[in-house]
Amino acid sequence: MDMLRPIFKSLVLIGLIGSLWTGYSSGLCLFFGISNAQASQPTSPELRFPVGRNAQARSLPRINPRMVEIILRDCDRNLSDMLEGIHSPNIRSIFALNIGEGTWLLRIVLTRTDVHVDAVVTSGGLDLWVRPEDDVLLMRQPFSSVPTVENLFDDEWINKTVENVYPPQLPLRFLYGEAIAYPMQAGDFRADIGQPNEVGGNVGWSDIDRAHRQYIDALANGQSYLKERGEAAYTLGWSYMRMGFSREAAYYFSQLTLTPGNISPLYISLAKAKAGLYTSDWDSVKSALSRAYRFGADDATIVEGMAYVSLATGSPPRGATGRLLANLTSRPESQLLAGELMQMAGLYEESVAVLQPLFDDEHFIDRTDLQQRLALRLGDAAVVLGDMESAKRYWLMSPPDISEVRQILGLMLEKGPDFWVQSIPSLHQISRISTPVARAEAMYLLGQIDTSLGTWKDAMLLWAEFMKTFPEIAEKADAGEILWRLYSERIKSLYKREEWVKMVENHEKIWSKELRFFIDDPITLIYVAEAYEQLGLTDQALKVLFIGFHLLNERNIYAPDLIYYLAELYGKIDREQDGLSTLQSLEQQGIPKPIRGNVRLLQAQLHRDLQEHDQAETAYRAAMRESQTAEIARMELAAMFAEIESCKKAVGLVSGIFAKRESIQEIDSPLPFLNLGQCFLEEGRKTEALLLLDYAQKRAVTEDERLRARYLLAEYGDPNAIRLQEGEEESIWGALIKETQETLAFEEEFKKWKEKSNK
Repeated sequence: MDMLRPIFKSLVLIGLIGSLWTGYSSGLCLFFGISNAQASQPTSPELRFPVGRNAQARSLPRINPRMVEIILRDCDRNLSDMLEGIHSPNIRSIFALNIGEGTWLLRIVLTRTDVHVDAVVTSGGLDLWVRPEDDVLLMRQPFSSVPTVENLFDDEWINKTVENVYPPQLPLRFLYGEAIAYPMQAGDFRADIGQPNEVGGNVGWSDIDRAHRQYIDALANGQSYLKERGEAAYTLGWSYMRMGFSREAAYYFSQLTLTPGNISPLYISLAKAKAGLYTSDWDSVKSALSRAYRFGADDATIVEGMAYVSLATGSPPRGATGRLLANLTSRPESQLLAGELMQMAGLYEESVAVLQPLFDDEHFIDRTDLQQRLALRLGDAAVVLGDMESAKRYWLMSPPDISEVRQILGLMLEKGPDFWVQSIPSLHQISRISTPVARAEAMYLLGQIDTSLGTWKDAMLLWAEFMKTFPEIAEKADAGEILWRLYSERIKSLYKREEWVKMVENHEKIWSKELRFFIDDPITLIYVAEAYEQLGLTDQALKVLFIGFHLLNERNIYAPDLIYYLAELYGKIDREQDGLSTLQSLEQQGIPKPIRGNVRLLQAQLHRDLQEHDQAETAYRAAMRESQTAEIARMELAAMFAEIESCKKAVGLVSGIFAKRESIQEIDSPLPFLNLGQCFLEEGRKTEALLLLDYAQKRAVTEDERLRARYLLAEYGDPNAIRLQEGEEESIWGALIKETQETLAFEEEFKKWKEKSNK
């Protein structure tokens, strides 16, 4: 057969013969004929090839003017190899794809658009009759403004093509977008080309063992068996694929890169693409399909593979990919996939044009699962388009579990909010005992009802439960966005009223790790962190900000206020180095001008706490150049100089009058005033020193701070103005104050006695 195939193909190409064979033998069954392409009506088939005596052919409705598609059932031949490279005056190429046991899809690409192909099985052969037809009937008008196949691999085009999916305009809605119920899966893809004869039937472990032995033998024979090695790896990969071991299949297909043997590069690329689809390795699928396209694969096969990538990832864009697929092939499964992609992109009206013919022509009459899925899609489209009666009729034929939920949805939409409340018990029951798909849909409706009725607490708890119970669906749905909005609004409302305990309670009831992906307003987390801090739970505050910082960083969302607050909290729990590292990320991304002074001031404070006084001084002076922090930075720098006993520098920066400024009076700590007061005393500026010391005693938190300030006031001011309270005399500072007061009293008495004696 391999020796004769080139001879037969050559004869077909030059149109030299009208018939090569009139019968078939068991070992060689091939017959090709060519008619006169110029004749108005053919007198013989343009091509003829063996398909088996039990084969049945059915032409699919035509959607692509340049392609005819035929379904062959009960075919006992491997048509991929047989038809590779075959063409004729009116037929450019034929792609034979195995789509099931003994079932093939023939995609016949034509050289012109004004011809039709009739497929007839006679005596075990398939005759392809090509006849002219001025007005080719298409199943529907192709979509306009569709991308090219090349666009699907073009990152620039993909990035420019933005598809915003909005919720269906309904008071209550089903799960939509990529969260739709019962979506198709990449594992549904079945369009094999180039499958080896050895794996054409049922494959078992004995077949894998045999293929593996052949591969090992080829390896053992080294360089002289490279061809055999490649063919053995290909067969072994397909054997694993048929057994459902896609990762193993992908491994052996990868071995074909260096030793492809006699396997077509097109076949290898498509095999790798299929293995990638089954293992969800989307990048490898894209790469393999791109190569297959360059090697001459038909457009429809490439786009269908990319459609499953789009279905799973959203790239290339679903709506555009669905329209292109719908324009290329009329294969029912492909049309259903195209319609599903369109609905995921919110294109319900366009999807009906694709899906309705499938239902009307009963394409899935023998496939209950696909027929139910089709009915569900048509019902969802009908309700969005305002046709409730059609929607309910289709929903009755959808999967039984989801049908019940959809019928309740239909009644709620018809009867309005009063019926919503009546439906809650039924939906609650479904959300507890039905299938996961129906439970998710029921809970999604319950969440919408609570949200619409304004029962915010019940709504938040239900949405939180939805996200924990169905994390994979929640990731695709808008439940997280709804919950974040409710949570954020509640936190902000409580923050305005400074209800710190309620803020923490709400956060701990509602927050879950799933919600972190929907953060879009960092200020909410800052408010929660502040609530924890107000309650003295600084570590918990830090955790809240840490979650927000890392997630926003992963999503390239710049939240400088959150980063600043995080660094500030690090400083409060003695993790100054972490605080400085956090502020460094602000430096890298650019510090916004409104917080530049605060950032420099915080850097200075962290360096000061680490006893890094030179770095602290540099940061303080940078903060002094910013108007909003100039005064406080000057005061803190002076206080630092006083603390390290550089009094000349300290008093050179501030004065008593400066300390009266409003921004300085907002300082809560007594230490800056106490240390500066001592410096001013050392420099002989007693009046200003006493003012600073008075500020210090009024801000004192500990007894030691207060009495130390009062002692200095007594020592350098009026000792009698200090009134010691009971027990204060026992402290060292109290004792010194008492001693100063007694000394002053003695000096006054001695002075009076001396004056009296002199008289």
